[in-house]
Amino acid sequence: MSTQKKTNFEILKELQPEVVKAFGEMSKTLYSTNHLPDITKEFIAVGLAAVQRCKPCLKAHLTKAIKLGATYEQALEAASTAIGFGGGPVYMTVMNDVIDILNELTNK
Repeated sequence: MSTQKKTNFEILKELQPEVVKAFGEMSKTLYSTNHLPDITKEFIAVGLAAVQRCKPCLKAHLTKAIKLGATYEQALEAASTAIGFGGGPVYMTVMNDVIDILNELTNK
């Protein structure tokens, strides 16, 4: 018998598999077109996640951007662009969450 606690994703997948499947299919479709480079799509997602102040979203998309070759400075600039749309709350998100995540991802 395993005592390992289930992740929130595992719980959602178990209890609402149709929601997980639908979200996965939507994401796959949105990222499947080839008119923009994948890194550009991740920069857009980083900016949107910053405006929404979604820390898990920021971590996911900053991680993908770094894996695709984004520099610390590029990723920070992508997030900072969102400040113009969200003002002070997004400024605080960039200053706190984005920089912390980038420091973690790049070992700074």
